Amino acid sequence: MSDTPVIEVLEMHREEVPATGADVSILLADAKFFSGNAALQQAGEVRKLVETLVAAGVAESDVGIESVRVTATKGMLLRSSSATYVLAVRCREPNKVAAVIDALASVKNSGLSNVTWRYDVPDSVRQEWLAICVRRARGAAEAMAKALGTEIKGVHRVVDETYGSPSSRHDPGADFGYRGAGSAFPSTKRARVEDALEGVELAPKEEKIMRVRVWFSIA
Repeated sequence: MSDTPVIEVLEMHREEVPATGADVSILLADAKFFSGNAALQQAGEVRKLVETLVAAGVAESDVGIESVRVTATKGMLLRSSSATYVLAVRCREPNKVAAVIDALASVKNSGLSNVTWRYDVPDSVRQEWLAICVRRARGAAEAMAKALGTEIKGVHRVVDETYGSPSSRHDPGADFGYRGAGSAFPSTKRARVEDALEGVELAPKEEKIMRVRVWFSIA
């Protein structure tokens, strides 16, 4: 920062957004062992589960093998060994989560392992929030300048801190990480599986926060 006299303003915009989709993990036990994604086609139990999910409206390309755990027979890994698969399912619409859960009821030894909701924010909406923060910052800076008996000369610097800031003044409580595929904003709450599936509501909302720091040069 230069020696130019400035007023520094941090503005935040908070807004709840609905879930736009989810990543679902499904546990399938006592299935024949095949390595990698070959199981999707060659393991009968896995193939049946995939076909059931497709019938429920999930694209086959959105189903993959997340992990495999094998139970060895007499200490040896054989083709007849039993395997427990974790399948990863991308639900591109929130209502597909309910369809996936219903589908599991017809597949033996399968169950829901985890649900991670996604909260994608379109660029157009993000730009609206950015404009809101900048306008508020300008208004706050003008009020402070007036109280100081001076005036705003112009904008010295603007930093969008939504993705984090190297500044030591950055609030650690507002740090944010990944909340689901495509999510780039912080959240004040994390949805657990129990919360996400409680009651009829299968598309929860999550509060997103945009942070913008603006420096205004003053006379």
